Amino acid sequence: MIFANRFSMKTTLIAILMIPFLGISQEEEFPLPPPPVPVETTKKGEEIVSFPDVDAKFPGGAEALMKFIQDNIQYPETAKTAHIEGKVYVSYIVELDGSITNIKVERGASKELNNEAKRVVGLMPNWIPAESQGEKVRSRCILPIMFEATR
Repeated sequence: MIFANRFSMKTTLIAILMIPFLGISQEEEFPLPPPPVPVETTKKGEEIVSFPDVDAKFPGGAEALMKFIQDNIQYPETAKTAHIEGKVYVSYIVELDGSITNIKVERGASKELNNEAKRVVGLMPNWIPAESQGEKVRSRCILPIMFEATR
């Protein structure tokens, strides 16, 4: 008798759990709308496109960017003697004319390293601006800068 009650409860539970799936056919497709393009606006009301069709580029490409950082970075002496290392993530906006604005540390390592990373980003020449739907747009970039005390 106990077995029969468990069996019938189990069958009933399975049947109840299957009810929502009975009306769904595997052949039916429900098209999803395209995701919205993530856009931010600044105080001026100008949009900043997070995922443009064509990303902003450093003149000369990624290798030129790495060389620029290596040539211009000055490891702070206080951080070097204290063996402070780490990666600093700096965000900035590439404007329509390619200039760099709104430099901000998103994740830092120490005050000295953060300030040096911001300084170097501020020295960068104008970038090639991003494009979305064939138009130049403002875009946000994030650049990781690695500091190693053994340099």
